[in-house]
Amino acid sequence: MRIIVTDHADSRPVEDILWTDEAYRKVFDEAQLQLLKKHEPLAREDEPYRWLSEVQIAPWAVYALGVA
Repeated sequence: MRIIVTDHADSRPVEDILWTDEAYRKVFDEAQLQLLKKHEPLAREDEPYRWLSEVQIAPWAVYALGVA
């Protein structure tokens, strides 16, 4: 997919790969890793940044894994 990163001066579109949660979990299973916890960081309205949609939609997820 094509994205534009808005937090720096270079606003040219870049190619990115969209991985679904299902795809991540399949790879974890194939690698014999167990999902311990999934964190979906969200921005807060009291932060000194002008967020676009990050307060409602987590732009990334952090997966904590362990050996299955």
